Amino acid sequence: MSDDELDDYRSHPEAFFGRIQSSPRKRIETRYELFEFFLGAYQQTPRERLLELMKGAADFSALEQMDQADLAIEYSERSCASEVIKVDRP
Repeated sequence: MSDDELDDYRSHPEAFFGRIQSSPRKRIETRYELFEFFLGAYQQTPRERLLELMKGAADFSALEQMDQADLAIEYSERSCASEVIKVDRP
């Protein structure tokens, strides 16, 4: 491995081997990072399961009209909004 390749790896280890691999974070710092975490976990969840998870929602009939991708985003947003996290601000 050349010095340049080693520098590239150190700068971007998650993308070095030809595909982006998520690297675990030690701590979620912002609500957006929390949203990304939830979306990463639920983006492949079947539509029926997402509806099951949201079955108690007041707007359930509107949720039933959404496709899987939009449901995953909606569920991730709602999960993020329901969590109380400390957000460090500069």
